[in-house]
Amino acid sequence: MRELSSPENWKAGSIASEPIAVCKSPDARKITVGHPSLLALSSGRLIAAFDYQGPGLGKLKGKKGKSNRTGHWVQGQIAVSTDKGQTWLNKHDYPSGCGRLFSIGANIYLPGYTNGLQIMRSGDGGEDWSKPENITPQNQRHSSYAGGPPSVLITDDEIRILAFNLPNENSRGDICDLLVPTLLQAKCGTNLQSGKNWKSENPGPIFSEIIDMQNAAALGAPIFSVAEGSRERNIGSGRWAGHPGWSNPHLLRIQDRLHPWQKSDRSVFHMLTRASIHRANCAVLTRIESDSSGSLHFTKQSTPCGSHFSLLPLPGGHLPFEVFYDDKSERFWLISNTADNSMIAPRNLPPTHAGLPCEQRTQLQIHFSRNLVDWNFAGIAANASQDNFISIHEPAAVTLGEDMHIVARASDSAAKNERDSNNIVFMTLPNFRELIY
Repeated sequence: MRELSSPENWKAGSIASEPIAVCKSPDARKITVGHPSLLALSSGRLIAAFDYQGPGLGKLKGKKGKSNRTGHWVQGQIAVSTDKGQTWLNKHDYPSGCGRLFSIGANIYLPGYTNGLQIMRSGDGGEDWSKPENITPQNQRHSSYAGGPPSVLITDDEIRILAFNLPNENSRGDICDLLVPTLLQAKCGTNLQSGKNWKSENPGPIFSEIIDMQNAAALGAPIFSVAEGSRERNIGSGRWAGHPGWSNPHLLRIQDRLHPWQKSDRSVFHMLTRASIHRANCAVLTRIESDSSGSLHFTKQSTPCGSHFSLLPLPGGHLPFEVFYDDKSERFWLISNTADNSMIAPRNLPPTHAGLPCEQRTQLQIHFSRNLVDWNFAGIAANASQDNFISIHEPAAVTLGEDMHIVARASDSAAKNERDSNNIVFMTLPNFRELIY
């Protein structure tokens, strides 16, 4: 924040607490730490999930899973803190990744995947865990899930899990354009570890069925052309661009019955995902609406004049972000990466920068919104360089009382690059609702 002094001292400082290590890779160059998730219990106990991947994983002890599509190994980890995130203790390892923590009553659940979608349960605050049970419907048992951790939304007495399915396990390279959104539903109070209790809705569309890239051209996207018969294109300096696509889904419900996108019975849901279209600050919005039989379908969102759209301006929507609705403040909260130099030529990027020019991972920003359209800047949550990191990205967040707690990936100087992080860090944003103006 700005100091009340001369202008040369005016700087935007981090508003969250200094990052604390949840875990550190045992081999910074060969084992990447990623896909963090966080859960806060009413007791104050904090539970984090994350996973290890990379060529050095074979040397680690514990359970591991292997992706049918890539042939790569993955190991999930559970860590617990009982002192407000100051210290963390590893409690469990498991043979899958991309987990998303949630709780119902005294039970904690962790859906995730290596191939098929699975779920684990803990009944004692994250100390002990069941083995992963497959909940993937029978007709999708041999397909893979990809494109970031699933999203979980609990409304009324229903639990909904939204994840991206990759029907063809033989797909290689950047697969964001091939991902199919899949929604599973179960009733609270049922055995969530039984696939019989999960109802799978009609699979959603692929990216090209929702996004008309001719219209997206008005936004200057995509920036790099990729041949139809190729999965990726080398844009120089060892960097690759894929076909436009989506990843990292978030399942949301607009609470305001007067919102033009919602119905009076609040029966409409929305999927908000990262837009992988080579440019910064856009996300993909998809409407999820039930038909006369009660089945949910993915459609384009319409405007009052009857036009349809799917690309939504969103700060940091070009990289994995966190977005959730807070009942107390009646606001959506967004944690995402800033971008301030996305038009730089690839050849001029520093060696530690991995990916496209827009994929800057050095700052996490906070925004809030009443309606998913009007986003208000609240502050910089974390600045990697101020905390001796070269990157900080892929956040996950929860609220507990008046505070927001955040976990994120971070790379330090020992890491291979900005993307292949070797740390999971924890931060607290105290009294975060006071940021509303």
